[in-house]
Amino acid sequence: MKQSKTATQDPLSAVLQPPGPLLPQRHVERILSARPDNLALIIGAPPTTSLCHIWTPTKNWNEIEKNLSVISMMERFPLELKQALLSSLLDVYSLRSAALCCSSFYHAFLSAEELITTQVVKNQLDAEVISEAVIALQSSGQSWTRQGVLDFVDHHLRTRTTPPTSWTLSEALPLSNLHTNVERFTSEFIAEMLNTSSEFAYIDAPPTWPVSKKEMNRIQRTFYRFEVYCNLFHDSKLFEASEIEDLFFSKFSYWENEQLACVHDYLFRVVCPGTKTYDSSQN
Repeated sequence: MKQSKTATQDPLSAVLQPPGPLLPQRHVERILSARPDNLALIIGAPPTTSLCHIWTPTKNWNEIEKNLSVISMMERFPLELKQALLSSLLDVYSLRSAALCCSSFYHAFLSAEELITTQVVKNQLDAEVISEAVIALQSSGQSWTRQGVLDFVDHHLRTRTTPPTSWTLSEALPLSNLHTNVERFTSEFIAEMLNTSSEFAYIDAPPTWPVSKKEMNRIQRTFYRFEVYCNLFHDSKLFEASEIEDLFFSKFSYWENEQLACVHDYLFRVVCPGTKTYDSSQN
């Protein structure tokens, strides 16, 4: 009788204690700690079914307790908290992995895919970089004709287009992959330039402060511009050198073109010998 009194102190306990044999108290406590929607899914009823409607005296409560123990605490989080966790991730590939980790997070992601994905894109790419990243992505994976290059320059270089304001996961994954590669090249470029013993360095002593975020963004934008240049003008038969000067280099300031030349020089010296270590005797 003492057990029945304890169980009926909570409204849900009354539902879980129908006429007939009393449930063990440990089962009542475990069920009360679970969200009703998860409980309904476990027992096999529709998620919107209330606890009083899913009650059947013939259920095997030992089996239900075992199933409840399989659900992690994160799966029991409210929907809004799951979506907030997904939105806080730092890159799109991590978002994909988290969304696929279980059905609970997958449905939480699907119910707000664009909002979550857009936020994660903003987490991964700085606002100063995303325009160049989108242009570089749109210039890749195509067999360019002369007219196609002219149209691309008109739409993306002569007048800069505004990047998308929202993203789906399928749209953001290629952008995330490209940015990951640019980040790696940027990190290696900075390390080489600040290494006084490197063949690439132009400094006598390393600076006493780390590279600022703005400087890192400038380097990343330069790598993106180099990607656009290589994608558009890899076929030297389409344009003369003077035409390329007018179509591409004239769209940027002198110091931006100097940055582009610096990145080109760095990549050439890295790739030319076939190894990362540059041997000046081979030049």
